[in-house]
Amino acid sequence: MRRNDTGMSEARTRILHVLEGIRLLWDARRAKCLVVCSSMIEVLVVGALRRLMAPRLKIIAFDFLLPDLNGAHALPARLLRNFDHIACIRSPDIEIIERQTGADPRRMSFLAFPANPELVDREAADDGYVYSGGNTQRDWDTLMAALAKAPTSVRAIISTTAPIAVPAGMEDRVEVIGPVPPAQGRELVRRSSVVVLAHYDTDLAHGPLVLLDAMALGKPIVATATGGTIDYITDERTGIVVPPGDSDALASALERLASDPALRERLGRAARAECEQRLTPEAFTRQLIALVGELCEEST
Repeated sequence: MRRNDTGMSEARTRILHVLEGIRLLWDARRAKCLVVCSSMIEVLVVGALRRLMAPRLKIIAFDFLLPDLNGAHALPARLLRNFDHIACIRSPDIEIIERQTGADPRRMSFLAFPANPELVDREAADDGYVYSGGNTQRDWDTLMAALAKAPTSVRAIISTTAPIAVPAGMEDRVEVIGPVPPAQGRELVRRSSVVVLAHYDTDLAHGPLVLLDAMALGKPIVATATGGTIDYITDERTGIVVPPGDSDALASALERLASDPALRERLGRAARAECEQRLTPEAFTRQLIALVGELCEEST
């Protein structure tokens, strides 16, 4: 797990990540298996140095963020081929990583990220606004276009580091508040009427954390059919799924939910049940331990 590097300079952050990767290998050199989780450049450091520092160690890369593998970082990204297994939290990443790095798809699998169990029991509220938050691969242009087409009764709160200009005439119903701490973001989700996740259709990684928080809190969700959502939400059962970049479809979904409290209740209840039954830490742990066990058996 990567340390919190908030507020550090880019150079200092990179140095920290490199040192963390070296420390990971050193600490795990006598273990049977290492799972590198929630990492960035550390995953490349581990891939580069594993044969030198821990040649017998089995290593799994899980939930890592990398830059565009087709760009200047394509060569170091091929270090992913040095891992014994790659567990992806987005199933389309398996094909993407194979295509861009040459990693063997037989050594990759999808492993659903779990929802936060502390949120499942929180009492829901509804202050009547649409909430959308996050930064990675968010399609704010499509969301703003959809809000412009939605009924004027639909108001929205948006939390992001991206510079968003609210179009003229919408200032009274669209509020951009900038980035917020995770606890405040979850509170904004809890008090919302609908949660929207509009992503670009891209190979670049974008995680499902805001989506999972909204599901655990029992919120009706509108999400684009992209890599960070399709493994977690089912159209018309646990949310409404729309094509990426389609502001008309997104506006129509918002209008449906705004005018149909029973639909909002049904989708939110089903989303929360999904987190209670399938997207649990226990289910995630069982799958990860089974994967570790399989790798360790291969080496005996």
